[in-house]
Amino acid sequence: MGALFFATVGLYFWINIVWAIQDVLIYLFTDADESEMSALEASLTIFRYFMIMLGILLSLNLLGLNNTTIAAITGGLSVGVGFGLREILGNFISGLLLLFERSLHP
Repeated sequence: MGALFFATVGLYFWINIVWAIQDVLIYLFTDADESEMSALEASLTIFRYFMIMLGILLSLNLLGLNNTTIAAITGGLSVGVGFGLREILGNFISGLLLLFERSLHP
């Protein structure tokens, strides 16, 4: 029970730290012009997603799941996402592409 509590609280603080890092980086680069700002925010969005996924993997590792088990679970989930949520995942990827294309501004 203690490991579950520690993993949950650790993941909570990890996500808050990732958001704080993103806010600090945006603050440091606020003097950039608008076209560079949208590319920066798109890059930081992908960075945030990657870091949150890393935090989830670390918290699952704290709970005692080894990497082989995690790989098997994510492999099965990716097949399920591919069939069941194909359009939603396609829209998510399209949104990221629009952010990098700079046709939409946040």
